[in-house]
Amino acid sequence: MATKTRDYYEVLGVHRSASQAEIQRAYRALARRFHPDLNRETGAETRFKQITEAYNILSDERKRAMYDLDRGLGGFFSSETRGQRMPRFDAGVEVVEITVEEAYEGGKRHLTLEFGTAVRVVEVDVPPGVTDGRRIPLPGMDMSVTVRIAPHPRYRVQGRDIYVDLPLAPWEAALGATVPVETPAGPAQVQVPAGLSSGRRARLRGRGMPNPEGVAGDLYAEIRIVVPPRLSAGERRRWQQLAKSSDWNPRD
Repeated sequence: MATKTRDYYEVLGVHRSASQAEIQRAYRALARRFHPDLNRETGAETRFKQITEAYNILSDERKRAMYDLDRGLGGFFSSETRGQRMPRFDAGVEVVEITVEEAYEGGKRHLTLEFGTAVRVVEVDVPPGVTDGRRIPLPGMDMSVTVRIAPHPRYRVQGRDIYVDLPLAPWEAALGATVPVETPAGPAQVQVPAGLSSGRRARLRGRGMPNPEGVAGDLYAEIRIVVPPRLSAGERRRWQQLAKSSDWNPRD
């Protein structure tokens, strides 16, 4: 019995005429909501995989066009629907999309190439620390693939540097603290000096993307000061006492 192909537009909650920017925004919001590291609810990991699968197809114009054509959704090709031109397919260049973790570690990836009705699966050797936009030649073929690093709910990659938000309690920011931070290589400890405000950065030298040919990138933990969503009666009294006794004005 044939299995019906999943509707990727429905998975991401976007219209079939959605722009690439709309698809990316929808993916980021859903990935942040259902990422297994952030959501421990039953089914979150399965939902995250479905979201990633849908994004991998719809974020690539070539794959999206073929997906629409296969499902009889001609609107993506039509210049009368969204004023778009039909995407140009370059037979010499393919795109392989990988996660930040995969870019950090490198490894083997399998890529399905389609030449008319012929299909060929090739193995792509992704080097550790590969950067977005890197071209990798395919062995034995007059073709290359362009690496694309997918948006991540936690990490932001710029070149070989990685940026991650670091939530701090007000007292941690005021007094200084040693706090854990997640990196693609695993947990690390950040020494936060006293008196840092939101928007400042703590630098972990060499903890960004590796570089087999030179110096590794850095990881920057960007300070985000957060307050407790609810206060006990005792906590409220102590905050009120601090407010009365402090002479500091953040707006001066």
